[in-house]
Amino acid sequence: MSNASSVLGDIPFEPQVGLSDGTTLTILSVKRYLPQRRLVCRGIWQNQVVFVKFFIGEDAPHYANRDKAGVFELTKALIKTPKLIDELTINSPLGIALIFEVIEPALNAEELWQISSSSSSRLTLMRQLVETVAEHHKVNLLQTDLHLKNFLVQDSTIYTLDGDGMRKLSSLFKHHKKMHNLATLFSKMDASNSGWIEGLYAHYCKQTGISYSTTDYAEIYALTQKIRQKTANSYADK
Repeated sequence: MSNASSVLGDIPFEPQVGLSDGTTLTILSVKRYLPQRRLVCRGIWQNQVVFVKFFIGEDAPHYANRDKAGVFELTKALIKTPKLIDELTINSPLGIALIFEVIEPALNAEELWQISSSSSSRLTLMRQLVETVAEHHKVNLLQTDLHLKNFLVQDSTIYTLDGDGMRKLSSLFKHHKKMHNLATLFSKMDASNSGWIEGLYAHYCKQTGISYSTTDYAEIYALTQKIRQKTANSYADK
């Protein structure tokens, strides 16, 4: 977590952000900043702690609308996601603010994975994430930016984050896209946990009501290794 006053000097925001309804949002900490595109932060608005996504630049309406659309699809499907409280424009720099409820106390799944001290707790977490991804797939949704930071864990409840990454699944190659999505999730595990893949795939089948397929399991296993290797190569290149 970054202190707002120490970070905001490098970005076009003041700690106090004026909004179109006349209210002010106070930035407490910056979570992510994409220059000329998006600032994600934790702040105080109308005497409550909130999570805010500021969209700036000429494409701000496009990205804000895409994020809202993803949140709408998740909410419509009764998949847990932080509530979108309000949408307002910001005065300086010009842009759009999406204001969300804060889920606290909670950790994202990557943080929880890293601090988990036993294999059993990590396996339990992966089973919960499989159940969440299965929920997405059952209503023809796909998290196109699937990584562990896009899942928030509070006790035994998983919240899906990042509406911007959610897409409606088209009928073209739908089954393969689901298998690739599941393999992407499995690739976030350590290589030493590859022995869990078959059981987790079987759990996915149970959650979605499909029959276990040895062909699909083999495809998912191979895809998991391929994605993991591609990610490792990408890090090595950087």
